[in-house]
Amino acid sequence: MIWIELLSRHKEVTARHPLPTDDFLIGRGYDNALVIDDPYVAPRHLRVFRDANGGLMAEDLGTQNGLYDEAGARHVALSLDGNTLMRIGQTWLRAREADFPVPAERKSRQERRLWPWLVFLLALAPLLQVVMHWSMNTGENSLSYYLDDVLPMMMSLGLWVGLWALLSRLVSGAARVARHTTLALLACISLQLYSFLQPWAVFAFSSPAAARYDFVGIWLLMAAICLGHLYIISVKRLRQKAAIMFSLAVAVIVAQWLTYEPFKAENRLARSVYLETLFPPSWRVTAPESEADFFADVQKMEARLEELRKEDAPDEEDRETEDGEQETEDERQSRAADYRPQSEPGGHSVLCPLSSVF
Repeated sequence: MIWIELLSRHKEVTARHPLPTDDFLIGRGYDNALVIDDPYVAPRHLRVFRDANGGLMAEDLGTQNGLYDEAGARHVALSLDGNTLMRIGQTWLRAREADFPVPAERKSRQERRLWPWLVFLLALAPLLQVVMHWSMNTGENSLSYYLDDVLPMMMSLGLWVGLWALLSRLVSGAARVARHTTLALLACISLQLYSFLQPWAVFAFSSPAAARYDFVGIWLLMAAICLGHLYIISVKRLRQKAAIMFSLAVAVIVAQWLTYEPFKAENRLARSVYLETLFPPSWRVTAPESEADFFADVQKMEARLEELRKEDAPDEEDRETEDGEQETEDERQSRAADYRPQSEPGGHSVLCPLSSVF
């Protein structure tokens, strides 16, 4: 007996058909042993038979669209070993004999064991969010202050899980809501911990780069989270999925970095504060800078600013012209400000300088 497997464009088995003979035809016509519903397949497209050595062979019956292997090469006849993929029209096929070895069974994972962890994480995620905001709150505590953060977070989690469950249902036929929810809650907790550890790293190591390039860790973490959801959907081609996810993360990081560099070149970062969150001094890892080193850096900065001021200073002639215009304008404003209406004994108003009064 020979089994013919129909494969999807992702090379996953969609159907299996047992054929009791060693010589049969495949095509779109009803007189074939296996009928393929593909408009690009000929009425009699392919013949599968055994050669003189007993091996399986696939032969193209002179069709217009031909017989192709996995690499895209066209063949008149193709030897089949059980793992050989072949394409006729837009349909992928694979022929295997009844004694073809299959992998050992996988150990089943009990879905019910996830529910205790799911309940625990479902309580931990909002609790951790409340504790973090409570530790940073310097004003009056109120219930609405914490609900404004917890409710949007839970709604976002529900939408995120729903989208992955729908994709899982469409691709693998099972939603796997519990697994996707567990992973989403772990991802939420990981992002919360990152939002706490990243400012601590900036403070502990006095590192402006850790503050300005914090998006690198966020995008890499998001790539790992998406890869976990793809693993739940299907364990096949995990390396390709990992390569795609982290390539996308690197592309987004590079794009954001290219956007950040012109911003840095405009010197707007000099006016930004990178140390926004303070922690106890005992949490520092690097030793603080001494006063002597600090003031030495200030003197170097002053010398550099003086050099830049001299380089940008205008010529003497331009300076005299500007000073003359400025002095003329200043004198005019001074005269206008020094005169105020004064009344004489006869009731007439005159203008006199205020400086004469004092």
